[in-house]
Amino acid sequence: MSDAVKLGSNGRAPGGRFAEGNKMAAGNPVNRRMAELRRQVLESETPERVAEVVARMRDLAIGGDTAAARIYLEHTLGRAPQSIELSGAVQPLVDREQQLAMLADPDAIALACELDERLARST
Repeated sequence: MSDAVKLGSNGRAPGGRFAEGNKMAAGNPVNRRMAELRRQVLESETPERVAEVVARMRDLAIGGDTAAARIYLEHTLGRAPQSIELSGAVQPLVDREQQLAMLADPDAIALACELDERLARST
C-alpha cells in the first residue's frame, strides 16, 4: 500500500505519520528560513573572528558599557538562576499523623499498591 496522500484522507500514512504529499509535513517555513540563515552565519565565521568579537565585548564591558557587560557575563558565566519567592508558611500536603494513619490502614495500603501497579502498566 502506498504512503501517498489519497483524496479524502486526513493526510496521514497508516502509522499516523504525515504521508507523502501532505502540505503540512513541510514544517514551518519561518523556522526553515531561520535555520538556513544560521547555517550561513556559522559557515561564514572563523574561530579567530569569534574570539575578536568576544575580546571586544569584554573590553567594552571593562570600559563601563553595562549592556556589553551583561551580554558578556551571560554568555561566559551563564544567566543567574531565577529565584521563586514563597509567601506564607510552607506546609506538607499530608502531615505526619495522617501519614502514619494511612500506613496503618490496610485499605489505604491496598489502594496505594493498586495505583502503583496501574502506573507501572501505563508506562
